[in-house]
Amino acid sequence: MPNIINTQIFTVNAVGATFTINDYDTFAEYVIEGTAALVANNSVIFSGTPLLNMNVKIRYEAICTNAGGAVIILGTVLNNTQMGKPCFADCNYNGVSWDVQVYADASASNWIVSTDFAPQSVDTAAIANDAVTHIKYQPIADQTFLGNVSGGVSNPSALTVAQMQSALGVNSGYATVYYASINIPTASVLTLNSLPLTIVPAPGAGLAIQVVSATASMTYNTTSYATNGVLSLISLGSVISQANLTANGFLFGTVTRNVSFEITKSAVITDTQIGVNTPLLVQVDSADPTAGDSDITVTVLYRILPI
Repeated sequence: MPNIINTQIFTVNAVGATFTINDYDTFAEYVIEGTAALVANNSVIFSGTPLLNMNVKIRYEAICTNAGGAVIILGTVLNNTQMGKPCFADCNYNGVSWDVQVYADASASNWIVSTDFAPQSVDTAAIANDAVTHIKYQPIADQTFLGNVSGGVSNPSALTVAQMQSALGVNSGYATVYYASINIPTASVLTLNSLPLTIVPAPGAGLAIQVVSATASMTYNTTSYATNGVLSLISLGSVISQANLTANGFLFGTVTRNVSFEITKSAVITDTQIGVNTPLLVQVDSADPTAGDSDITVTVLYRILPI
């Protein structure tokens, strides 16, 4: 049948109090309740002679802050977190003193904090798969990554982009793929041999532009280009282009279309192709086109390399 639990209630007092548990008490449980900013200690003491393995259970339901005073249960001082949240104190007499174990009330939020855990107190096997979601990770700064570049075994830390590049053996300036695009009206298309247009400016001393890939787009108007139509991406002063489109492959087209350049391969022992500190140009080979009235757009992906 259900048991009636005899309970003794102690109410905290801001200016201090002493709560006495007697060796002749018949209470099965003691409860500490109330709310106070303690300027003096509130102490639970034992009166009489406790017996070996005597057990006292105390349910702490008070909400207290430390304003110079603390809550002391049979010699054990509750810390500020314990004073401010519901908890349980399981007190056992070991023949010399009281062993007091304070346990969290699972119904209270933010009770357990990282400082409550001893190192490796929770092993990996005890953590359920997918128990921690990404949103629960510690926030890190923008453009940083979690990793370890200590040279040994270590906990992960936030790494900068430069640290990640160094760890991966990647040089940021030379591995980055850049993007450039140029819209060319029909009047400029008709002079692309005599007046080539710069799509990427000269990169600087000791550096060269290498085309990775390129595309061309045409919004067809009414008349196709004629006579000269090989469209090239070429380093200023070089003999051959880095990428090109045949006349029929693009400029001589009679419909709106988007096409990819073909990367040019050097085939002659005297060919020069990638210029040092020279701009990348869009040009039509041989001579200017004739006729034609469609605007075009050329887009290029490229790298900057040391030469």
